[in-house]
Amino acid sequence: MAEYPSSYTFTLAVFIILAIFIHAYWQENKKTTPARIKLLDLMREAEKKDWCFIDGDNQHAFDFIRELRSAGTTNDVKFWGRKKLRYDFKSSDQPLIEIKAGYWHDFLIDVLTCLKISSKDGTASGLAENNIFTATGDDANREQQNRYFDIQLDRKQAMEWLKTIEPNE
Repeated sequence: MAEYPSSYTFTLAVFIILAIFIHAYWQENKKTTPARIKLLDLMREAEKKDWCFIDGDNQHAFDFIRELRSAGTTNDVKFWGRKKLRYDFKSSDQPLIEIKAGYWHDFLIDVLTCLKISSKDGTASGLAENNIFTATGDDANREQQNRYFDIQLDRKQAMEWLKTIEPNE
């Protein structure tokens, strides 16, 4: 007479098969987060391509940020940031979340958060040192609740975009 496998062996086999199917499904359907680049690091890359962010009226920085915002509105470059919470002094604990393309129709990158501003004459003396302070705002900086900070971008898209723009004279 043939011997049947024990219920333990059968349960173990079912568990292993189920685990394999779950793992295969997860591998196929998991979302991968693209590599990101911090906004200030992108600006440092731009400096290598003759963008100058140290000038008397900071116009190159404004031009660069305006072009980058435009790329955000068309989703040519995806952005992430940390949501600025009102009266929250621990906002840096917030997760990075994607900033949707439509956001850029009403908001902009606050260029002054990207620069080291001289207290003597208000000109840029270089790029800011810490990306955590890069931030968005509206044209008049009135809307505080819908702001993001620690701005980051899809690395591949941003580097491709950087190849397409030239600094204004």
